Amino acid sequence: MVLQIQAASQKNLEQAREEHIASLRSQMEVRIKELESELFKMETYQAELEKYKKLYLEELKVRKSLENKLNKTNWRLAEMSTELEVEKQQNRSLLSTLTTRPVLEPPLHWKFQHFNMTLSPESNMLQELDRRLTRELEEVEAELASDAFQVPSRRPSDGSNVYDDQLLKAKAEYQQILFEKYKI
Repeated sequence: MVLQIQAASQKNLEQAREEHIASLRSQMEVRIKELESELFKMETYQAELEKYKKLYLEELKVRKSLENKLNKTNWRLAEMSTELEVEKQQNRSLLSTLTTRPVLEPPLHWKFQHFNMTLSPESNMLQELDRRLTRELEEVEAELASDAFQVPSRRPSDGSNVYDDQLLKAKAEYQQILFEKYKI
């Protein structure tokens, strides 16, 4: 009888051990699945992070390129302003020398201009400056509108774009400066 009790208790002990091992195994399998799921999420987040990093670097390149173009345009505008000032000074000195001596007729090249327009070297110069500036602004706008400088579309829902706002602000400032300085 003792042997039977011992055999029954040993059988119960082995059965309890097997149940415990099976329980541990199922817990470990559940934990492994949880860890695999977390790993997949982390890999997905890493892929998204790389994607956004790449987009950010592209945006930096575009921003730098636009900044360089704006600097070039500013430089050209400054050069043109300097040229205009030099031409104004030359025309003033030319006009002062012309007004000091009596002239019975306008210069020959003015005779064949349009008769209904009052032309002076200064107004011609302002018209030329206006044409040049308009052409330069159109070229810059065309370059900025080209596909090479399109920023990936990730605009907020209100439709605002920082780059467009900065460009429009800079353009308005230049137009204001030109208007104030040259009365264009």
